[in-house]
Parts: sequence; structure tokens; C-alpha cells
Amino acid sequence: MNSMIKVIPALAVFLAIVTIPVWINIGAEEMEKPELPEGMSECIESREYMRANHMKMLDQWRDESVRGSDHMYTNSKGQKFEKSLVKTCMNCHSSQEKFCERCHESVGVNNYCWDCHFTPEQMEAN
Repeated sequence: MNSMIKVIPALAVFLAIVTIPVWINIGAEEMEKPELPEGMSECIESREYMRANHMKMLDQWRDESVRGSDHMYTNSKGQKFEKSLVKTCMNCHSSQEKFCERCHESVGVNNYCWDCHFTPEQMEAN
């Protein structure tokens, strides 16, 4: 009987610690969907592919175009696009705030693209 006095509080503390992620996320909002430009239903690749791989793709584009001489990307449908954050991505997703920041903030990721690149909005202001 004496051991039950110690086991029950220990079990309660254990359960509280294990279920902390559930309690923290009870009031969390669902990830906000980025705003796509008018008339566009798909990016250069499928939505699922872009969600999972856009950062890898941008890193690969940087390496291949800046450090190499390959400046064109051919998607899975055979369409060609210039490997450029500003000319390709920002051509459709022109608002950094509405597209990039909404998604990155909701998943808690800091992007460093804007340390070097200007958005079309910033280019117009200069």
C-alpha cells in the first residue's frame, strides 16, 4: 500500500510530461494556405512536391546557376523555367508577406532569402 502512494503521483507526472505536446497544440491554428496568384492553380511543380522540396530546389538552383552555368529548369511536364527566385518564383508569388512569410511563420522557419534578394515590391520602391 505504501508503494501505491508513490506510484500514483509518479504516474500522473509521467502522463503530464508525455502529453505536453497535445496540451500545447490544442489551441494552435491550422497551417495557413499560401495565397496563390490569380489564374494560377499550380506552381512549376505540384503543390505536394513544392511543399516538400522547394528549399532543396532553391538550393540546387543556386548551386547550378550561380556556381555552374545551368540556368534552365525543366519540370516533370517538360516545361522550361529560368532558375531564378526573383524572375520565376516572385513573378507569380509577388508578395513576400502574403506568400512566403505566412507559410514560414506558421511552421516556425526563418528564411534567409531576403538577406540577399529583393522582392518585386522592394525593387519598385527603389
